Formats: sequence, C-alpha cells, structure tokens
Amino acid sequence: MTNIPYRPRSGAERTREAVLRWAAALPAARYLITAVPAAPEAGTVTHKRFLAYEELEPALPWLAQLNAKHFHVVGRPWDTRHILVDDVPLASFDALVRWCTPAAVVESSPGSLQAWVTVAEEPVEPVLADALAKRLATRFGGDRFAARASQAGRVPGFTNRKARHLDAERNM
Repeated sequence: MTNIPYRPRSGAERTREAVLRWAAALPAARYLITAVPAAPEAGTVTHKRFLAYEELEPALPWLAQLNAKHFHVVGRPWDTRHILVDDVPLASFDALVRWCTPAAVVESSPGSLQAWVTVAEEPVEPVLADALAKRLATRFGGDRFAARASQAGRVPGFTNRKARHLDAERNM
C-alpha cells in the first residue's frame, strides 16, 4: 500500500466542484450568472454574464474575486423547465422531497435551502413556471415573493454576503 499524503481540497477546488455539479444537475444551453453588490464598498455596478457550461469554470476566479469584494454571486439556468423554491426551511425539506425530487439543493444560509426542481423535459411557458414556483413555495414554506421563472439563486460555493450571515461565520 502506497502512503499518499492527505491533501485537503482548497476552497477554490470545492467551489469548482460545487458549481459544476450544480450546472450538470440543471442542464441548459446557458446560465445567467450575476454578481450583485452586497455592501456599499462593493459599489453599485451589477455584473451579468450568460455562460455556457464550459464557460463556467474559466469564470470562477473572476466570480470568486467579486464575491471576496462584497458581491453576492447568484445564477440560474436560462431554461424555464428548472424552477427555484427559495428559502425552504429545513423542517419542510423532507416533505418537499417526498413530493418531488429536487435536481439540485443549495444551502443559501444556515437553516435555509434553495431547491431547484426540474418540472418538465422541455422549457415551459414562463407564466406556468411562475405558477408552479408559487405553488411549491406556498406548499413547502418557501419565499413566495421569490417564486417566478426568472428567479436566480445563490450559486453554490460562494459566500452569502448578507451581514447577518457574515457575522455568524465570524462568531463560530
């Protein structure tokens, strides 16, 4: 048996793996990735990019840099067959899974999950995707105000830049 030293994966490696797994679970021709200022020191400019799957990995250093400079990194597949149920409480998650199988799940903050559900094999009309998102959010305790076909969610592997979550991390 060869003695191979254990080398922990870096944060960048974990982020890369999380982002690529998220995108693979939500297949689409493009992904809308947005970096939104989360603090005054980030300025006021929002950065948006439509990226194909193979363009996600090369964009990660840029997104990590923006995230470190107080930007939220959010995204979504640009395909209405995938809908987001945002802010699903942990207590409701098992019920959601019994009703449908999320394609991807992101812990957006402690105790709060974002469940991506693929509702059809082909894109659906945005009005139908909106209605399905609202229904799922209502049924499973998610955020009804974030229930629409165009809703982006936190891209996995990036830090939630809301002050209350950053403070909680610092106090751990």
